[in-house]
Amino acid sequence: MNNKITIHPTFPLDETIKAQLKLYFTSWSFKRMLIYLVIMLVILGINVFKNKNIDPFIALGPLFILILVVVLYFLTRNRIKKAILANPRLKEKITFTFSKDAFIEKGETFEVHHEWSEYQKIKETKDYFFLYANTKSAIILKKEDFKNQLSHFKKLTLKTPIKANFKLV
Repeated sequence: MNNKITIHPTFPLDETIKAQLKLYFTSWSFKRMLIYLVIMLVILGINVFKNKNIDPFIALGPLFILILVVVLYFLTRNRIKKAILANPRLKEKITFTFSKDAFIEKGETFEVHHEWSEYQKIKETKDYFFLYANTKSAIILKKEDFKNQLSHFKKLTLKTPIKANFKLV
């Protein structure tokens, strides 16, 4: 078995936006906002149950938060799209080479050496791997870019100090 894995990822705009949104909407800041919405709805429900006459301002609070979530989604999507289109590296042919000690991200104009110790965890979803450097940023790789090397990649990363959260396949 080879000790290195090399992939040539692709970054189609729509799929990259989808992955970045998934990263954002699974973050703690977004989850906190949803918790606040639920708390406000519970408070509203208690007030309505206790008191039939409710202040309209209190009644509009959850609606305001719901509208805020929808607006936030579209603003976030547009911000992500602009950032992707402005990133010249994503337009280059990029190669990732993974080993048990580190991985190298190499393009036509750059080469970055990433030590596994710089990363907190790897999370697998149906379509992606998220390599988290911290809770807010991750390198996103499509599983289909690994072709027939998926199981080798999982075995290789289990030998690293990173916490891996792989689906059982």
